[in-house]
Amino acid sequence: MTRMNDYWNVCNAAEVVDYYVNHHAGPKPGKMQRGVVNVLNLINRWINTNKVLILKTQQMSNKNTVTLSEATAKSAQIDSDKDRQRRINNLRGRGRGGKPQ
Repeated sequence: MTRMNDYWNVCNAAEVVDYYVNHHAGPKPGKMQRGVVNVLNLINRWINTNKVLILKTQQMSNKNTVTLSEATAKSAQIDSDKDRQRRINNLRGRGRGGKPQ
């Protein structure tokens, strides 16, 4: 089965599984297994019909992915910039006898 990295695929799959488990899994033995097989078939069919869409969303998400270390470095940089600006403002005061921030 195709791996579903895509968030929307997983959401759709979860909905389908939920539907089959809650509405089609009765007390009869084997019904649950059949339900799961049906779910997998439905998911595969959904993936096959939406391949272009999936590829596009994956390309978009690949462009926007940032590693955790990059993100933390960036946020630290932003924080240090803010601190520096705050220090400058504190030194500067506010014109005619204004309180420092």
